[in-house]
Amino acid sequence: MKALTIPASRTSMRGCTRSISATVSNLRARIEARTCLAIAILAVIVLFACLGAMYVPGIVISGLTALTCAAVAPIREGGAL
Repeated sequence: MKALTIPASRTSMRGCTRSISATVSNLRARIEARTCLAIAILAVIVLFACLGAMYVPGIVISGLTALTCAAVAPIREGGAL
């Protein structure tokens, strides 16, 4: 019986984390603050509409979209967009 081996082409967790971090940094650099704010506001409006209709998939998707926009939004000093 052969021993189980991990192929060398498999990415490590550290490499995967670096890749995700680089992707988020690139995304932050490309998105304008006004665009991100508009998407977040729209997602919150859709969230409340789905809450009123009790549509669970819409609640989950719009809630995650609003949270993602808040996390990825470019932050500028001085509070000006």
